[in-house]
Amino acid sequence: MAVEIAPHFAVNHFTLGNVYVAMEEFEKALVWYESTLKLQPEFVPAKNRIQTIQCHLMLKKGRRSP
Repeated sequence: MAVEIAPHFAVNHFTLGNVYVAMEEFEKALVWYESTLKLQPEFVPAKNRIQTIQCHLMLKKGRRSP
C-alpha cells in the first residue's frame, strides 16, 4: 500500500480517504482525511471533503430521527 511505502505523503492519505468515500465508508474516510491534515494542515481538498462528509452524516442522522 502506498501509505506504507511513503507514510509522510499527504496525497496518499487523501487518496485512501477517497477510496473509502467511494465505498461509502465515511467514518474511515474521515480518519484518512484527518491524517492528511496532520501531515499538511492547509490541504484544502481534505478540509472540503471532511466538511462534506460531516454534512452528509448529519443529514443522514436527521433522516433517522423522529
